[in-house]
This record gives sequence, C-alpha cells and structure tokens, in this order.
Amino acid sequence: MGDNNYQWAVDAILAIADDLRATMQASNAWGTKQADELKALAGRLAADPESGIEPFVDIIDQMPLNPHPTDPPAWWMRELVQIQGITIHHTMSHDPVATAKYFFTKGRPSTEYHYWVSVTGQCWLCAPLRWGFWHDHTGHRNVNVSIGMAGHLHKVRPPLLQLKATVRLVRWLMAQFSVTLEQVKGHNDRYAGTVCPGWDVAKWRSQFFDLLQEAIRE
Repeated sequence: MGDNNYQWAVDAILAIADDLRATMQASNAWGTKQADELKALAGRLAADPESGIEPFVDIIDQMPLNPHPTDPPAWWMRELVQIQGITIHHTMSHDPVATAKYFFTKGRPSTEYHYWVSVTGQCWLCAPLRWGFWHDHTGHRNVNVSIGMAGHLHKVRPPLLQLKATVRLVRWLMAQFSVTLEQVKGHNDRYAGTVCPGWDVAKWRSQFFDLLQEAIRE
C-alpha cells in the first residue's frame, strides 16, 4: 500500500481486523465476517485516499443496554447542534463492554463514553452522539462529547499510539461541531473533585495539547 494522508487509518483498520479475527474466529462467525469487511475497507482506502474516513469504528450495535435503568435522569436525548465541547476521561478499564455493564450497577442505561480509545490506538464509537450523559459533573444536560481513553492514566502515561488516535478523533470532532480549543478539556478541568483523565498527575497534559495544536495547524 502506498503512502497517503490516510495511511494511519489503513494501518488502524488492519490492526483492528487482525485483532478481531484472532480473538473471535474460533467462536464467533460475525467477528470473522467483520474482519474481512474491515480488510476490504482498508484496501479501498489505500487505493483511493481521497475517499476519506471517519477516525473510528462504530460498535454501537455491540454495546449492551441496561433493560431496567434506575437512574434515567443520567441519560437524555439532545440535538447534534447542541454539542459545544469535548471532555477527555480515562476509563480505568480496557474493555468497553465490561465498563458499560459496570455503569449498569449505578443504574445507568448505558456506557458514559461516546468514544473509546484503546492503548493500541483503536477508536470505537460506543454510543450515539445524540445521547447525553452525566459524565463530567457539569449537570445532567451537559453539551459535551465524552471520550474515554483506556487505562489508569493517572498512574501511567498513555502510549503514543493512543495519544495520536485521541488527537485525531478530537480534531475531527472539533471540525464537525465547531468546537474551540478552549472547550477541549479533561474531566478534572470541569470538576475539581477528580484526577480524571490523569494528565496532571502523570504529567502528559502538555504532550496531548502539543499534538493537538500540531494537528490543528496541519
């Protein structure tokens, strides 16, 4: 595959496809089928870089929903035009499905992360952006997109692959929803009672914003 502006996406798709096939082929025909489709997508993108691609894979249909939520005020519907900001979290987990089920124990209807970014740079859309979540302590009707970076990022710095994938996603969201750089914040910037996403404790805030500002300039 030749070099192009979307080579990162080609590489990410192939990595996801390989991981999906390796973990699911023995017991899940759906997994191997999706792996083949992802590889085909990577081939089309490499052949036609002008086709573009969103910097994530949609796994909403794979995410569990709580059939009996006891805290429905923590979830609501909003219009996309209401989105004004982005909040970065760390998940303290590496499994978006298990994390969603953890939120069920709090009575929540779903995961509280719209997007999940793995330590290897895989990025998944886990919930529709029209779903509002009480995820950043700004009130039940916050206007922010929730991004969960996998791991305990107050203990260890995120790998460069994870940082770059998060930056690509944030840059894309900024362009889609006219979000200003000033409205890209960590959970702790909006609520002083948490160390999430850990960037002030583990000292990676400046690295993140340096990469983001570089992406904006490009």
